[in-house]
Amino acid sequence: MRGSKAMKSNSFKISNWRACHLIILIIPLLPLAFLLCCKGSVGNGDGKSSASRKIFVTNSGGDTVSVFDAEANGNVAPIRTIGSRTGLVRPQGIFVDTKNDEIFVVNSVNNTITVYKRTDEGDVSPLRTIGGENTGLFQPTGIFVDTENNEIFVTDLLSIKVYRRTDEGNVFSIRTIEGENTGLFQPTGIFVDTESNEILVVNPFNNTVTVYGRTNNGNVSPLRVLSILDPNDTGFENAQRFSNGIFVDAENDELFIVDVVFPDFSSPVPITRPIKSTIKVYKRTDNGSAIPLRIIEGENT
Repeated sequence: MRGSKAMKSNSFKISNWRACHLIILIIPLLPLAFLLCCKGSVGNGDGKSSASRKIFVTNSGGDTVSVFDAEANGNVAPIRTIGSRTGLVRPQGIFVDTKNDEIFVVNSVNNTITVYKRTDEGDVSPLRTIGGENTGLFQPTGIFVDTENNEIFVTDLLSIKVYRRTDEGNVFSIRTIEGENTGLFQPTGIFVDTESNEILVVNPFNNTVTVYGRTNNGNVSPLRVLSILDPNDTGFENAQRFSNGIFVDAENDELFIVDVVFPDFSSPVPITRPIKSTIKVYKRTDNGSAIPLRIIEGENT
């Protein structure tokens, strides 16, 4: 349970200096993490009219959460913002739980999960915060709330940690997937498919999606491993990939991956934008070096 101690072992030290510094540089520059709060979203949609649909966005550089109308277009202001004096410190992943009317955010700098009311605005205090040495959290980036089983799934530097949905304070995780057998390497995006009882995670620095049983615990091997690298995708040998977004369309049995490519560099320098961005669509059960069913990319996108 004490994932932070395991991470300190020699077998889990990151030897690639550039990879470590790349994640520090890229995290603030990633496309903003967002979740659409509406019918059909991963947040157990509330089934309300289109006028009630909202987009929730974490602004990592500004330590805020912005809320927009889902029908908005152009240079519009947010309809409300959760301010910077709210426990938000370099927020990354966000999940809107419409079943329980709550927002869950992971904060990568102070290693916390902060929870707010879905309708909060301004410099409000969190309803509750998960944080402290016992949690084992270290640079968390991705979050998914399983509202059917009342559990929170979080990706951090080398693990997947699971907490109870209503947990608060310096609590231990109830399960942790961590160790050499897992294939986890700085995982980011996470999706819990409750229909197939699977956890799907993107590992950007080895370009894989690893899949586990929903109740897995410990140093377990993945059920399957999908390579995100497309054999036909050439010309980016001197580049760094960073795949961070993942979504499972259970109804159509498809898996969506956001894949971005940044220019390579030999020393920490500002990165302004990726040189390529794609949405790759696979079969949900794809394994190995599968070719995407289709790819969304290009100038018109």
